[in-house]
Amino acid sequence: MMLSFIFFVGLVFFSIPALLNFLIFVLMVLKIGPWRLKANIERSLSLPPGPWKLPIIGNLHHLVGSLPHHRLRNLANNYGPIMYLQIGEHPTILVSSPQSAKGVMQTHDEFFATRVETVATKIMTYDFSAVSFAPYGEQWIELRKLCTMELSSKKRDQSFRYDREEEVSEVIRSIASKAGSVTNLSDIVSSLAYNLFLKIAFLAAAGSNTADLFPSIKFLQLIAGVKSQVEKIHQQADKIISNIIEERETRLKTGKSEEDGDLVDVLLRDQENGNLQFPMTIKTIKAVIFEIFAAGTDSSAIAIDRALSEIIKNPRVPKRVQGEVREVFNRKGKVDETGIEELQFLKLVIKETLKLHPPGSLDPKYWTEPESFILERFPDSSINFQVNNFEYIAFGSVPILRFPLAMLLYHFDWKLPNGMKHEALDMGENLESF
Repeated sequence: MMLSFIFFVGLVFFSIPALLNFLIFVLMVLKIGPWRLKANIERSLSLPPGPWKLPIIGNLHHLVGSLPHHRLRNLANNYGPIMYLQIGEHPTILVSSPQSAKGVMQTHDEFFATRVETVATKIMTYDFSAVSFAPYGEQWIELRKLCTMELSSKKRDQSFRYDREEEVSEVIRSIASKAGSVTNLSDIVSSLAYNLFLKIAFLAAAGSNTADLFPSIKFLQLIAGVKSQVEKIHQQADKIISNIIEERETRLKTGKSEEDGDLVDVLLRDQENGNLQFPMTIKTIKAVIFEIFAAGTDSSAIAIDRALSEIIKNPRVPKRVQGEVREVFNRKGKVDETGIEELQFLKLVIKETLKLHPPGSLDPKYWTEPESFILERFPDSSINFQVNNFEYIAFGSVPILRFPLAMLLYHFDWKLPNGMKHEALDMGENLESF
C-alpha cells in the first residue's frame, strides 16, 4: 500500500448534504466488499494514529467546513505530529512537526519523492516525463540536477537580470498609465508571473477533483469530464511549447543561438549529444518546459499579492518599508536589482508573508501568535530559514520576490479604494492559495 506524505493539501471539499448524497449513490452502484478487504489489510499494518473513518470516503467528512490547514492542524493536535488519514481511496500520512518533516524531506526523501498519479498530471506532464510528477529514479535524479544547475547558478541568474527588470518595468508603466484609478492588484501581479494560458494549463495539471480521490471508480472520470477537458487544454499548451522548441532548433542549426543559451538550448544539446544516462526525448523536453513555465510562478504571484496586501492592512508597515526602498534607490541614483540586498526590512516583510500565505506553520510551540503578521519575530529568531531548517518551510523564494515588490512600493503609494478601512481587508485564504 502506497502512503503519500502531505504538508498542504489542495483537497476537493464537499458540503455535508453533497457528501452524503455522493456516499449513498456510490453504495447503490458498488459493492462494499473491496473496501472491507482493504480495511482488513490496514488493520494488519502498523499505521500512525488517526481519526475514525467511514466506508469508501475514509476521512473526507473530517475535512468539511473549514480551510484545509485549519482542519488538519486541529486533527494533528488530537492525533500527534504523524497522523494517518484516508482521503477517498488514498492512504495518506500527514506530518506536522519539524522533526517528522525532516524525516520525510531529508532523511528518507527518496522513499517519498514520488507523487500520487492523477489523470490530469499524466496528460499535462507528458506521462510524468519531467521532474515534479516523475517517479523517483535515474531520470528524475539527472533531470532535477540539470534543472537546478541551469536555473539556480549565479551566472545564469545574472544573465536573466535585464529581462526581469524589463518585465517589471513594463508592468510599472502599465500601472502608471492608470494612476489614480482603482487597480486590480491580483491581475497585475499575475501578469508579472506568466502568460495567462500557461497558468490555466498548469492549474489543470495541479488541481484536484472528486474523481482523483476514487481512481478505481472509472465512471467518475466520465461523469466529471476531466480527461476530455484536460486533453483539450494540453493540445493547446503543446502547440505553444512545440513552437518554442522549433524556434530554438532553428537557432541552433543556423548558429544564431547564444553560446550558453538557456535551459531549452541545454536540453536540445543534451538530446543531440546524448550526454545523459537516459534518452532525452522531445516529450521529456516538452514536459520540462511546461513545468519551468508554470511551476512556482503561481506561488510567486500569490506571495507578491499577499505581501502588498499585508503592507496595506498593517498601517505601521508602509512607512517603514517604503522609506527603506526609496532611500536605497534614491541614494544609488537608479532603480534596479543592484540595491536589493540592502532592503532588509522588505526581506522581513516577504519572510513573514511566506510564513502566513500559504501558512508555513500554525504551531504555537514554534511561533508566537502564529496567525498574526509580526515582523519583529524574524530578527530575534534563532531559525536561519535555510533549506535544512524545518520550522520554516516557505513555499516561495525571497530573492525572486524582492525586486518586483520593491518596484511596486518605490513608484506608488497604495491605499484601499472608496474609503475602505484597512481593518476590513479580508486576508483569508481560499483553496487556490494552496
